[in-house]
Amino acid sequence: MLDRTKIGILTALAFLTGLSSAQAENYMNADEVRTLMSGNSISGVFGDNKAYKQRNHANGIAVVAVKGDPVRLIPWFVDDQARYCEDWLDWGVFCFKLRQGDTANKIISLRPSGEELGFDWHEGFIDITHE
Repeated sequence: MLDRTKIGILTALAFLTGLSSAQAENYMNADEVRTLMSGNSISGVFGDNKAYKQRNHANGIAVVAVKGDPVRLIPWFVDDQARYCEDWLDWGVFCFKLRQGDTANKIISLRPSGEELGFDWHEGFIDITHE
């Protein structure tokens, strides 16, 4: 027979497992991430207000235009943890979990630090020039 302490621990574990599962369900699975990013575009701002626009081609290359910088071709992929990843060569590989934001075109990325940042998703390819 289980005593109250063991019942309390098991209840807490069940509750925490349920929370973890519910939180994990908010993030897209690998197929959803591939479908979202492949053949579509994203735009937003990162760091010190650096605007960017990019097109994610189905062949795994992203054409990335950061305002004030030359256009770059960056490999992208979805890893075995269902994270969207970009290989910035000398700067490293950056991977993020993705979830739907509060509007159809807003996507939220979960950074390794635990911070969530949003970007705009665009169906198809957008003009990547900056004015």
